[in-house]
Amino acid sequence: MIARLARVALVSLLMTGPVRAESASPATREEAPAAVEAELATRQGLCTFDGLGELVVPERALMRAELNGDRSDDFILALCRLACAGNLPKVSTACDQSLIFLSDGASHYSIRMPGEVLDIRRGQGAATKLLSSSSTTDQTACPVADGVCNTIYEIRDGELVEAGIE
Repeated sequence: MIARLARVALVSLLMTGPVRAESASPATREEAPAAVEAELATRQGLCTFDGLGELVVPERALMRAELNGDRSDDFILALCRLACAGNLPKVSTACDQSLIFLSDGASHYSIRMPGEVLDIRRGQGAATKLLSSSSTTDQTACPVADGVCNTIYEIRDGELVEAGIE
């Protein structure tokens, strides 16, 4: 099984060229498009409604990267990093979901991704891949001994599609 996966990876590498991993760049709330601001305003409303003060958007909670090939910035909001000032977590929590705001020319729309984006992988002539912190539920497909594999996603035709595991 592992040998077969290695052959598939090698053939994929030879067909697409080298893949480089990169991180998204930090973004500020002021740079964010209207769709991101609307999401943050909703979450601010929840903090206020619960009497927990202002919404805190810490560094790296909001990131930017070009993801869908239109040469415009797309935005990634890691929901687990957001908090209300009156209820700040004392320990780091696992990230169970991110919102990715894709540009479509005139505006941005959101798609949900399990986990947090760990890195972005670009290969020549290949779709951009997103490595998620979410682990696969199919442990029989995971080629490593400890059985912990992260899910890789691609954006195809404006939708998030599971593309593999690592």
